[in-house]
Amino acid sequence: MIYAVGKDNKVHSKIIETNGTSGLNFIVTGGVESGEVVVVEGVTKLADNQEIVPQEAGKNAQPAANAPVKK
Repeated sequence: MIYAVGKDNKVHSKIIETNGTSGLNFIVTGGVESGEVVVVEGVTKLADNQEIVPQEAGKNAQPAANAPVKK
């Protein structure tokens, strides 16, 4: 499960599909759309429909590559 941020700055839980891990990260294979804003820190403090003030991840943060997933 992840929290996605809506246009109203409210978070909404979503079920995602994963296929293993890479280091400490999960390989997400479904349930998240390209460009969708997701919460990456503080998720244990959130509840559905809670309003937040979104902040960009660190300046050096890079989006995940769009590499195909091996099945």
